[in-house]
Amino acid sequence: MEKIFSKNYYRSLVKEKKVKQIFFLYTSMVLGLVIGILISVVNTRYLGPQLYGDFKFILSIYTLSATFFTIGVFYSAARLIIQKNHAGIKKRIIGLAILIGVIISIIYSAFIFGFSFFENRLFDNNLGYLIRLLAPFAFAFPLDQLSQNLLQGDNKIYDLAIYRLAQKIAYLALAYVYHILWGLTLNSALFIYFLSFMLTIIYAFIRLKPEYNLSKEIFSILKIENKNYGLQVYYGALFSLASAQVGAIVVGYFIDTVNVGFYSLAITATLPLTLIPSTIGTTFFKDFSSMQRIPPRVFLYTILISIGTLLLFIAFIKEIVLILYTDDFISVTPLAIIISIGSVFHGLGDFFNRFLSAHGKGKELRNSSIWIGVANILGFLILIKLVGVQGAAITKILSGLTYLGIMIYYYKKFRTNK
Repeated sequence: MEKIFSKNYYRSLVKEKKVKQIFFLYTSMVLGLVIGILISVVNTRYLGPQLYGDFKFILSIYTLSATFFTIGVFYSAARLIIQKNHAGIKKRIIGLAILIGVIISIIYSAFIFGFSFFENRLFDNNLGYLIRLLAPFAFAFPLDQLSQNLLQGDNKIYDLAIYRLAQKIAYLALAYVYHILWGLTLNSALFIYFLSFMLTIIYAFIRLKPEYNLSKEIFSILKIENKNYGLQVYYGALFSLASAQVGAIVVGYFIDTVNVGFYSLAITATLPLTLIPSTIGTTFFKDFSSMQRIPPRVFLYTILISIGTLLLFIAFIKEIVLILYTDDFISVTPLAIIISIGSVFHGLGDFFNRFLSAHGKGKELRNSSIWIGVANILGFLILIKLVGVQGAAITKILSGLTYLGIMIYYYKKFRTNK
């Protein structure tokens, strides 16, 4: 009986739960990676280099533009629901965030429809008609960001893992079946992509169990949090997240959409290197809010796993590309090796980001994102023009190193002030 009420007993339970959450989330991400690779194999082989490049270019347009419409609300809602003093109104905060998210998504779809009329003039690739055709389904992009933020904030780590995994499984299954029956095209691939988003968004909303018993009090709480925290993160995201998507668009502008495909495929291949430290940070997100420092052992394990995975990646990436994508995509290999280094830096930056975010350091995150955005934009605009698509890969190292350095600086500043 004394054991049940001892602090060490509860600490061991918490640690056991965290280990399970980290293992489950990371395992699901590894599975997601495998399925993501299968998706890229299906897309590259059924669409070919040109259409695959068009596919990734259009998705970059959607992802980039969606970042501008969130206005920080999604970040604010996620932070509010981790706080103990809001436990009684958590479901109502989620409900309000979803309603705002739906309104934002409708406005976003209208914007995409309007933008499609100017796309051909900017990029001269005749893809404006397709962007316009799919505009009604574009609302899935902002809602996807909302769903992931709320699941993380509510500490629904298992649901978050299932959400991300199910999205990929749905696309792979539907795309494969569609190809067998009718043959996969660029139009059908994009429509299936949006459909897989919508199916998992519905799952997330069901699991979050929102309540729509709203009031001025709930709106006021969210408004204040958004002013003090969410908007700060949002301003930063406009530079960091949006500028990261600029890479594919600038490659499409200065070179062609075929190289957009090569660059995007290299990003996909290196994604696990970012996800390893990011996953651990996501799992500890709620716990970080009550900690004054990151446990040294957690950080040490994160570093060791990240470096080990990087070395394995560099050793085997060429063989993997040849086996999965054939000689037509061999240009992906050198790009992936360069980007892999930047991915590790970025993932470790995400790890520190989760700690600072849990403590509401919105201005610090905003400032760091601005610097990352500056590094991205300068790198993409200068290096791509000078050395081609390799310049985009080198930029990932520069921005990743900038991100990690600034996150460490703000983390140390936080520790000094405590």
